[in-house]
Amino acid sequence: MKIKTMKMCLAAFIFSLFVLAGISMDCFADSHSDAKNAKEITINKIATDTLESPDAQHWYKFKITEPGYFRVCLGPNAKAAPEDIQSGWRFYVYKNGSFNEEISLKDNIIAYEKSQYIAFSPDTYYIKVINERTESYNATNNAPFDLKVEFTKSNKWEQESNDSFENANAISVNSVCYGSLYRNEDEDWFKYTVTEDGIHSFSMAPDAQMSDPDSINDGWDYAVYSSIRNIAINSKTKVIKLNDSKKYLLKKGTYYIRIKANGSFDNQNPKGQVYNFKVNFEPYKQAIARETVNVSKVKAAKKKATIKWKKISYASGYEIYRSTKAKKGFKKVATVSSKKTSYVNKKLKSKKTYYYKVRAYKKIKGKKYYSNFSPVKKVKVK
Repeated sequence: MKIKTMKMCLAAFIFSLFVLAGISMDCFADSHSDAKNAKEITINKIATDTLESPDAQHWYKFKITEPGYFRVCLGPNAKAAPEDIQSGWRFYVYKNGSFNEEISLKDNIIAYEKSQYIAFSPDTYYIKVINERTESYNATNNAPFDLKVEFTKSNKWEQESNDSFENANAISVNSVCYGSLYRNEDEDWFKYTVTEDGIHSFSMAPDAQMSDPDSINDGWDYAVYSSIRNIAINSKTKVIKLNDSKKYLLKKGTYYIRIKANGSFDNQNPKGQVYNFKVNFEPYKQAIARETVNVSKVKAAKKKATIKWKKISYASGYEIYRSTKAKKGFKKVATVSSKKTSYVNKKLKSKKTYYYKVRAYKKIKGKKYYSNFSPVKKVKVK
């Protein structure tokens, strides 16, 4: 009875020291040497612990309940004596039920270290902390360490496991998304759906805030597919800086994006580095309204004039207007198909000056949507 009372008093005394010091953290004293007995920690809050022997391993678990990304941070507690740190620590991160392969690890920790960003779907995750051991230096690490899981809620990050066509993450167009390859063989798949025909392009870059330029190595490869996944609509290899693809035209539907490492080995790939990307999309009826037809030449001949312009790739056709005055009186003289980039206006009066302008149109469900008119061009007929 006296021994039990003494233990209770000692525990109360130690707790009071932490309270007086104003320290807010989780502290563990009992055994949690396997995953089954892992101690639950609170995300975004420091937990302090100490490994009691050279072969000790301590397990922790935490729950992610919302989409987002996290990383594990570990380092000596402020009260740790340098001589007690010895070779430092090592930690492994596992997804619930998958203890044969870690999703992240960090070794040789003698100062505050952070893991790569991890973006798995909401679940329970586990951390195993052990002493860093070397053949020549394997003394017991008696220093207390601080452990913290930093979590950020986000619906614009990939959510593993999205490493196949079938498990592609759904994303929105015209919105920046983020991701990271957590191992060499990892692939990230995304899909997006558009309900109208339109103009697409793809932008990708290492994230300026969350990636290390010196660790990008050979960068990423990306490819865009339709439901036929062996034929790429658009692709790029070795993205190590901002890449904006050329615009390409697609019908309404669902499309898929695959992002993978350009290299096969650790010293080649960007494992753990964060990329961002965006699918740029604009429906034809919006895009055509911003276009301006470029009339390249108006050539005079005997009683006729030839007007030439540059093609707009998705236009359904063009309308040609003419006037005998520079700023008014224009009337439509012809409508030509999208295959045409010139028009010959005949039966004109000799020695007379004419003014021309051209606009494109896109026909959608029977309705025409127009571009801006070209600048007015004049010609004096022979």
